[in-house]
Amino acid sequence: IMSVKRKILEALQPLNIDMAHEISYQMELPKIITNVVSHRAIRLSDRKHLKHIRYQISYFDKTPRDVEDDLILNSISDALEKANLNTTEWIEIIETDDEVDDTIFHYIIEVSI
Repeated sequence: IMSVKRKILEALQPLNIDMAHEISYQMELPKIITNVVSHRAIRLSDRKHLKHIRYQISYFDKTPRDVEDDLILNSISDALEKANLNTTEWIEIIETDDEVDDTIFHYIIEVSI
């Protein structure tokens, strides 16, 4: 059985966007970072059943995107859904660094099976 992490990475690899799991200081923008948000299992008769894992996919760019209709964001969510992964809707966080007068647009979607 393929892990959810592996499914995500294989689904997104053809998009040719730099990717890392958890943290990366070296990558140029745009980039994708994946993180585990939740990992739990239901216990029955002292054994784990019905494992549930949820990942956050973060897309970082210097260009603002339309969360409702953007080619890149849609291509990410479409690739995930084609891999039989469930996705939430995109949200946007604008991160401004006043010291270097720079703005990074951070888009977040959650993925689960």
